[in-house]
Amino acid sequence: IFTAHFPIEQLAGPPGRQLAIADKYRVALVDLTSGRLRLIARGDPSANVINGMMWASPTVLLVASLGQTPGHGNLAPGLSVLDVAHGTRSTVSLSSPGHIAAVNFLRVSPDLRTWFITGSDINASNNSQLAATWAIDAQTRKVRWVADGPLGATASPIQVSPDGRLVAVGYNTGAADVLDAATGRLVVRDSSSASIAAGDLAFPPGDKTLVTVSLDGVFRIWSTKGSELLRFEAPPDPALAFTPN
Repeated sequence: IFTAHFPIEQLAGPPGRQLAIADKYRVALVDLTSGRLRLIARGDPSANVINGMMWASPTVLLVASLGQTPGHGNLAPGLSVLDVAHGTRSTVSLSSPGHIAAVNFLRVSPDLRTWFITGSDINASNNSQLAATWAIDAQTRKVRWVADGPLGATASPIQVSPDGRLVAVGYNTGAADVLDAATGRLVVRDSSSASIAAGDLAFPPGDKTLVTVSLDGVFRIWSTKGSELLRFEAPPDPALAFTPN
């Protein structure tokens, strides 16, 4: 049991012995043995709001924030890497000059070797937005590849296929991409008839199909080569997952 001195809006549970909690601009660690809380990073509630975090290893915490400047905090906009064992903080550069990376979701590959970041790439000169997925090498902390999604869209969290060869990402337009996990190459783009955001997606065992759930209440099963196989109605606010077998 512990007491936080701010409202908890983000939470990242173990793999380590510490729990990470955050509100819109503060990140703290909670020792699960003693219940003690320690503030480790600060964004800015006006200029650089924290919108996600995830453990990359027992001692490395990834923090995503939305902003163009750090404001009055010590977190850089975009993706920050916090080494909680050594108390160090670094930033992964995602955008090229003249562009802004709007980071929305973080995922770590099952083998812990790749960090997948999804969101959008914004052209600062004309404010046009392109959905984007970044693959970061966990060892070098460099961008391995960037995959562009539809113009004007925002990317949702990725899902990795059971064998690790493919990555699926959905968009708020209802489309979904299957990407080569090693290179980011587009294998196929499935465009559903749904006019609202994709709710969830997953690879069943075998990696030959992709199941998407749109907020129109329809499950769609696609071949990873692109043809729609089956659709049926789902209850409101659906979610999707598969058991290990």
